[in-house]
Amino acid sequence: MKKFIMCLLAATMVLSMISACTGSATPAPTATPAPTTAAATPTPAASTPEPATEALPAEPVGSGKLFEEPVHISMMHRAHPAFGFNEEWVVFKAIQEYTNVIIDFDILPMDAFYDKIDLVEVTQDFPDIMTGLWRSYTIDNGSIGCFVETTKILDRLPHMSAMMQDPAWVDYFKQALGVNGEMYGFPSTNYMGTNRRVWFYREDIFDEYGLTIPTNYDELYDVCLQYKELVPDAYPFNPGPVGVLSGNNITNLGFQWSVIGIPYDFNYSTHRFSNPLDNPGLKDLIIWLAKMYSDKLMPLDVGTIAQDQMRTLVLTGQTIINYNIINEFSAINQAFEADGSPAKVTFMPPPAGMTNGVRQAWQAAWDDEWWCVSTKSKVQDETCTFIDWLYSKEAEQISSWGIEGESFIVNADGSKEFIIPEDAEDKRPTALYGVNYRGTFRRFDIAAKFLANGADAVTVFTQAEAAKWEAPLVPSFAMTENESEQWSQEQANVAERLFGELCKMIIGERSIDDWDTLKVETERSGYPELLDIMNATMERVYP
Repeated sequence: MKKFIMCLLAATMVLSMISACTGSATPAPTATPAPTTAAATPTPAASTPEPATEALPAEPVGSGKLFEEPVHISMMHRAHPAFGFNEEWVVFKAIQEYTNVIIDFDILPMDAFYDKIDLVEVTQDFPDIMTGLWRSYTIDNGSIGCFVETTKILDRLPHMSAMMQDPAWVDYFKQALGVNGEMYGFPSTNYMGTNRRVWFYREDIFDEYGLTIPTNYDELYDVCLQYKELVPDAYPFNPGPVGVLSGNNITNLGFQWSVIGIPYDFNYSTHRFSNPLDNPGLKDLIIWLAKMYSDKLMPLDVGTIAQDQMRTLVLTGQTIINYNIINEFSAINQAFEADGSPAKVTFMPPPAGMTNGVRQAWQAAWDDEWWCVSTKSKVQDETCTFIDWLYSKEAEQISSWGIEGESFIVNADGSKEFIIPEDAEDKRPTALYGVNYRGTFRRFDIAAKFLANGADAVTVFTQAEAAKWEAPLVPSFAMTENESEQWSQEQANVAERLFGELCKMIIGERSIDDWDTLKVETERSGYPELLDIMNATMERVYP
């Protein structure tokens, strides 16, 4: 892995740093910040289900502050629409105490934040740190001298460099690179784990009817058919959120059939993409879905059903197996609890497909959210050192949990609990302490993230179990300007056409016997050129 770091340094082009920067930001939806709440009498909240790492002391160890003298660092940041912003949060105070860094925040609402990004490009009035950026933006503006190129200073970034050499994170950081191996910032890590997809089932119904948890798709069909015979108005299986046969849902199911992506099927061994229509697993998956549809074992309004309707099907016992985002898992159990019902949904490992079947699920770990350091910063070195510290385990614990005795306690078994004031109007730990706030971390404890947002310990345990079954990350690397232009012009139409034809086969509007014809149609649609682009991005990283 050390070779990887050295290759990054060797591959980086020497770019002249000029004063002008160009580019534009993509506006985000407008949202109104919510007020924060002051602390009062503490009581323990939900705890993590597994022992956590050793707690940090409330005071820095020895004299080990990051800087001997105070360092002021300016940061432009967007206020969180749900939590607002409070400079008095415990986490901000702890970070200052441990590092001697005083952050001078420029906090803006979502819409104003993206307008300000455009403005600073014109005025050249950059803060030391710009947050909330995305990979293509960092490359576009970093390549003309606006942002520090972090691959050139990895020897001064021990914590980020260590993560880049960790086998669990190598591909994640490679995704952060430009086409020439450059990286103009500090990417967030693992934040999207909170959007993890999980398989779950109505445990109470399975117990009541003596149903068996399926381990493969044949067994999944059988148990759904068995329940349909018992409850004729049931639609036992729901394959995903919003639009049962959406492209995302079909893609995610493909992972259990060794179809690693649609419309581009990834091979982990060769690091190349191919046409998924050439993978026998996809054809067999479509045949299986068509059978589920024709036998009315999943909702029939496949293109329009909404998340709240899907939730109702689970709550009423019409759907007993679901593959959905973990927040939906939590919401369903919370609804049962609020009604005083003993019913519940429980995690189940993903079943294996019947062709090249693998018990694995899609991984949602890539978070395209960046911090960048201005090349005009008067404290450029200190700022880079500070952000690198945020990749440390020490910083992870502070950003995730705060300070022991103030925002959390450690139980005898090593698990942690947030301290929640009984009279707090908003009892969410993020609103109380600033834990897991995007302006404080580059890495974080995902269990703390769930608990901070009000999830119960069962949900925290479930996300940890689901992570064990996730497939490796499918990397997505940077494109050249020409590649990006062609991609933006053709990708959406090509994908829409392919998924549209697959859906027709599922609902019986097109014969599965047309499979070879569909391949020919796809080859004529501009698809081969897009496939070449995908593989060109791979070739640059994996020659």
